[in-house]
Amino acid sequence: MFRAENPGKAPPDLVFFGFRAILGVSKLDWGTVMGELIENRRSIRKFRADVPVSREQLDQMLEAAMLAPSACNTRPWEFIAVTKRETLDAIAGIHPYAKMCATATAAIIIVAIPQTQPLPADFYPQDCGAATQNILLEAVSMGLGTCWCGV
Repeated sequence: MFRAENPGKAPPDLVFFGFRAILGVSKLDWGTVMGELIENRRSIRKFRADVPVSREQLDQMLEAAMLAPSACNTRPWEFIAVTKRETLDAIAGIHPYAKMCATATAAIIIVAIPQTQPLPADFYPQDCGAATQNILLEAVSMGLGTCWCGV
């Protein structure tokens, strides 16, 4: 929780997942870092096949996704990390808005599970959207390109 006497800055005892090691800073100006991540996020549709996404990077993005808020903390999602070239090519072949998988070296598929939420279960789209945004911002913090593709 941010304190009024320290507006725009994180309290010193708060640890931010991923950013400290990646940005090489000991104390973060949260507003500046977050603003830069948001400003630098872009939808990339052509990827370099010679730049693989490591298992550690995938794990870090998945962890960021799982830290997203969800209604009643129901976490109505599952994540599928795809790195096999044949699977990425198949996705590009069948999904009209995911043609960029043909050049990507990895993809994360978010599967919504609305039945995890108590009735009415109307919040899973927002919950999965928050998880997706966390993935996108974590990827930017690692210098990776992403593209959000709907189904």
